[in-house]
Amino acid sequence: MSCWITLCQRDKRERYRELGRAEGATVRLYWFTAPPSVLHERVAARAGRPGPNAFEVSAVQLDAYLDHAQPPGPDEHATVIETA
Repeated sequence: MSCWITLCQRDKRERYRELGRAEGATVRLYWFTAPPSVLHERVAARAGRPGPNAFEVSAVQLDAYLDHAQPPGPDEHATVIETA
């Protein structure tokens, strides 16, 4: 499963950090969290909703994402935001 632009895997985050720093950017990581049950409720509520940025995520896709997500380690200095 792809991590889209969410950068759920550490190696992808590190690559984008390197690219940003090479251009002189200040790089910050914000990690948004919610319990899986809340995420499933949100995905189900959004299913079929029209809009220019609409896309659907199945329960199986969400579970795959959650299984492969790598929360940031302390050395990544992430700001963690609970969204439940």
